[in-house]
Amino acid sequence: MPYKNSDKQKAYVKAYNEKYINSEKPYIAETIGGVFRRAVKKDKRKKWIPNCTRQEIYDELMLYIQDRGRICEYCGQPWTYIRHATKRNGKRGPSTDTNFSIDRLDATQTYDTKGNIVFCCVGCNNRKNQVRLSDIDNIQKVRQRRGLK
Repeated sequence: MPYKNSDKQKAYVKAYNEKYINSEKPYIAETIGGVFRRAVKKDKRKKWIPNCTRQEIYDELMLYIQDRGRICEYCGQPWTYIRHATKRNGKRGPSTDTNFSIDRLDATQTYDTKGNIVFCCVGCNNRKNQVRLSDIDNIQKVRQRRGLK
């Protein structure tokens, strides 16, 4: 909507962002869409083509929220839906560690609602990064050998 007065336009954008941008449903839709966008990117990273549909992920999320609430499965803290409307170099602003994210439990497998999807916060997802389940098992074995709890 074009405005002649830039202050009015800024006020409109701010009101829009507060009402819609940081709300749950659009944020979840964009996050689920990100799972599928990565599969069609043209970069050199591995393209994990999901073994499920967007609707299956959404249904799984709704069951998770119904059973456990809007809580990160890794750290147990509530997640948020805060977006930064400002853009830097064509990208969104800084990420918020408490925001909702979708992770693969086993980094060597693709996204699948049959047990490889974890609903967590961005901070936990970033900390886990590319850790494989076999790496975690090996770390636990070293801890047991050294008598650590």
